[in-house]
Amino acid sequence: MINKIEEVYKILTARKIRRAWPSHPEKVKENIKYFLDSGQPLILTTTWLGVKTTEKGIADKADKAVLLFLKRNIVNELEKIDVKCIIKLLYADSNASYLEGYSKERIELYWNTLKPLTDSFSCFRLVRLNTEFWPNIFKLDGEEDITVEEIAEKMKSLDILEETKRRAEEIFKNPLFETFKTWAGKHSLLVKKGIFTTEEIAKRYVYFRIFGLLLYSKKFPYEIYFSYTNPELNELIISQPTIYIFSIYKGFSDCPWFIDENHEGLIRLIKMGKVNA
Repeated sequence: MINKIEEVYKILTARKIRRAWPSHPEKVKENIKYFLDSGQPLILTTTWLGVKTTEKGIADKADKAVLLFLKRNIVNELEKIDVKCIIKLLYADSNASYLEGYSKERIELYWNTLKPLTDSFSCFRLVRLNTEFWPNIFKLDGEEDITVEEIAEKMKSLDILEETKRRAEEIFKNPLFETFKTWAGKHSLLVKKGIFTTEEIAKRYVYFRIFGLLLYSKKFPYEIYFSYTNPELNELIISQPTIYIFSIYKGFSDCPWFIDENHEGLIRLIKMGKVNA
């Protein structure tokens, strides 16, 4: 069994897909062991923003390239050692509205074009967070006014709120908090429209992400999270055992919801024959 765990871990952290080493490799291996012992398919999970921020707002070759990268380098490689894998994509429609300020129309547009794409591969499970995790707490109109305290009360998870606030306050004092403010200014329509400041949205992001991931890890403790983000920032937020991978090709970490098929880097990789989409 130990050798099998190491084989799986080697595939999940292979040089061709690894953006960075996991910060807690033993926790990742413990979760691999759980799935191997139980005979269930290994579940890898990531948060997928519930809106395409590019002009057309639809799933396209960029999204397909990411899915193919995951299937080719993780799912297919695990199949070679007789390990089945399911990749859960948590469609964060809640984040798109609550943090980014996007309308329901834009959220639905991306969902309706992404869902057929993920359904064309048997290994992916696209999960709507506001329906299946938050039980319709959010209006998804881009004008949410609910607080993390109210969310915790609705979710009957006030026990998680104290830890959320403690960790959030530590982040606010950390120099890296400036990066979250930069992200807020770059991506959130709530900031661009002058409704909130970068600091207000950055704090909302930190509170909400910590709370949501703590709650998710409590409900699904054995899933292995994967991320495209810099681990130095991610480890401030994420609770789950996490692996860090490239999104489309070694050295390429742009998230598909922030780029489209006209992205210069993606076009170059396609022309070089390094990416199929």
